[in-house]
Amino acid sequence: MGCDAVGIYGLVVQHSTTHKIRPIYVHSKLAIIDDVLLVNGSTNMDNNSFFYSSEVSAAIYNEKVRRSSRAVTSRARTECS
Repeated sequence: MGCDAVGIYGLVVQHSTTHKIRPIYVHSKLAIIDDVLLVNGSTNMDNNSFFYSSEVSAAIYNEKVRRSSRAVTSRARTECS
């Protein structure tokens, strides 16, 4: 797999009038809790993220998805540390 499996990626948005492109900052997180629940997204655990920010997260309770995500993160941690 190699360390290229872990990366920093950027998103851009194009202005509707000037058509200039500017970067968007994304700060996503991945949590695998007790090897049972996978949560991925940008939401922080505070009221600002819950009610006032443009945040999104997905909680996944699916054995196949969780197992494959655990394998990828474990390999990346081992090979890239």
